[in-house]
Amino acid sequence: QDRLQNKTVMFNMAKESGEPFEVSFKFDGSSMSAFALKTAEDIRTGICSRNNEIITEVRQWNFFEQCRYWLGTFIGRNRSFIRRRQVIFPSWKTDSGRSEYANFIDVCNKLDLFRRLKDYAAATGIHLTLQGELVGPGIEGNKEGLEEHDFYVFEVFIDGNQWVAPYRAKAIVTSLGLKYIPVFDPHFFIPKDASIKTVLELADGDRALNPGKKGSTPREGFVFKSLIRDMSFKVISNKRLLQDDKED
Repeated sequence: QDRLQNKTVMFNMAKESGEPFEVSFKFDGSSMSAFALKTAEDIRTGICSRNNEIITEVRQWNFFEQCRYWLGTFIGRNRSFIRRRQVIFPSWKTDSGRSEYANFIDVCNKLDLFRRLKDYAAATGIHLTLQGELVGPGIEGNKEGLEEHDFYVFEVFIDGNQWVAPYRAKAIVTSLGLKYIPVFDPHFFIPKDASIKTVLELADGDRALNPGKKGSTPREGFVFKSLIRDMSFKVISNKRLLQDDKED
């Protein structure tokens, strides 16, 4: 998602037209997706970290797969290079292993994601892709203060790419028995007199989970998702950015 500052034209158009948004909390974790896709013979399920599908069983990789893994991991681990000024080189792997994505696989198994997705497809004929955030100990400093890893869904697609409105997405996630990302305001209109600065200030405040826990950090910010079209933007808390800079 783009930051609000990169979508000023869209922001002003949405404000003037009175476009409604769902405003949800933004979590600082690892991007995770779970999917069920219809094939000619069956339903194929899987989990992904960003654009990389995770192999849930150990198998040997060919040289091309080894290179693809190394390059993808190198790019992912150095997303914050400009801020951190440090290059991280991943180790070379010859098989799928479990070490790199053990948290993803463990949460997938704990929540029984594949069964839930297959059962939903069998009952409704609808094949879902769930995009969300994996959070918990050892992930981005565990900013939400969780005791164990968990998965919060923030977006749902049908058949891989068909957009689902936020209110329907939340209903689907609830029917699956999973957790939807905490919502700050389910039906928000940008005030006519609001500026980008006003909305940025709105992002400052307590985090969604365990706000009073010792060592609590400010929330990372909000995500604004249109209720009428596939359009969203994120608003990052300046207080959180300042705190992260101090920790670095």
